[in-house]
Amino acid sequence: MLSETHRRSIHTSLTPVLGEEETDALMSQLPRPASEMPVTTSHFDSAMKDLRIEVHQGFTRMAMWTVGAVVGGTGLSAGIAAAVAQAVGAG
Repeated sequence: MLSETHRRSIHTSLTPVLGEEETDALMSQLPRPASEMPVTTSHFDSAMKDLRIEVHQGFTRMAMWTVGAVVGGTGLSAGIAAAVAQAVGAG
């Protein structure tokens, strides 16, 4: 794939030989960088589908970690409460 610098250099070199209009016509036939290509509906739909999957997976992971933290925190709180109750009862 030609960089924009190469495209300009080729255009500058060919213009004196072919003329502006012919050089433009020839350059229009060379492949453009992917960043300059229009996005097709199917490519956009595919990218959006991938994004939805990633967001869903991220949300699922976050929810699992949150539930795990709540359950773990509840268990830790119960353990501390039992230890305090035992210490107060023994004292």
